[in-house]
Amino acid sequence: MKLKKFLSTLFGVLFTGLLLLTSKATFAATYALPNNGDNVVGQAQVIKVKANDNLHKIARRYDVGYDELVLANPLINPDKIYIGQEIYIPSIYIIPTPLKVPSITINIAEKRLYYYVDNNTVFTAPIAVGRTGWETPVAKTFVTRKVEQPYWRVPKVIQAYNQKQGKSTPDLIPPGKNNPLGLYAITLNLPDYILHGTNDPTTIGKNISAGCVRMYPEDIQQLFAIISIGTLVNIVNKPYKVGRLNKHFYIEVASTKNAEKILQNILQDNPNLIIKNTNILTIIQQGKGIPQQVS
Repeated sequence: MKLKKFLSTLFGVLFTGLLLLTSKATFAATYALPNNGDNVVGQAQVIKVKANDNLHKIARRYDVGYDELVLANPLINPDKIYIGQEIYIPSIYIIPTPLKVPSITINIAEKRLYYYVDNNTVFTAPIAVGRTGWETPVAKTFVTRKVEQPYWRVPKVIQAYNQKQGKSTPDLIPPGKNNPLGLYAITLNLPDYILHGTNDPTTIGKNISAGCVRMYPEDIQQLFAIISIGTLVNIVNKPYKVGRLNKHFYIEVASTKNAEKILQNILQDNPNLIIKNTNILTIIQQGKGIPQQVS
């Protein structure tokens, strides 16, 4: 079965949204929000693998995270892609409701950041978050500093961990290609946790950091230019979202754990939701992280 036909069957629709600003595919997207209460934006794409491509390169080219690209293409072996192969790009998003405007929402489960520029505009980009044992914390905080060409003062706990792994880590790492913070850092009123770039873009979209939030270099550069000190940052860990588009409801699930509990929470949080898709539990169990129509 051709990928386009498979995706049409699996996801029901390839969404379209109002893309307000993209310089190139390698830059984060800024969307104009619909004024009718809809909150599903973006445009799905099916692309073909080029020579010397791998999924990390494709993820960065289209500004999606590695894990979300793998989840969106369940029929593909991520280690064995070939020239001409069709890949689904899941650049479709249910925009979560912000606490205030302007503000940032970071969804750990989704591994994605949303910056609400104003009531009509949202910037979104994939992120890397903390790995097991080093989880990114759920918190409400705010931006305290913006630092270009940052030095990284390595936390003692990371030095101790690296030492156990047989690696020596200096107390201070200067700006440059060996600095894991990349070229930009946005500090928060949350000790030891930073929103920053990276010197290893292949980590974006994964649970891989020591708790900090990483972004593609080009994405952090964009955010750095438009964010202000004092901006509220809401870090959540919500594995599901409910959205609306053209009078239809959609759900997006980023985890396959506790599907029945997720369904219960969706129904409790959205009492007006009328579900017509009898496969909703299957959709939740798949946890593909893609908005899918349920009514």
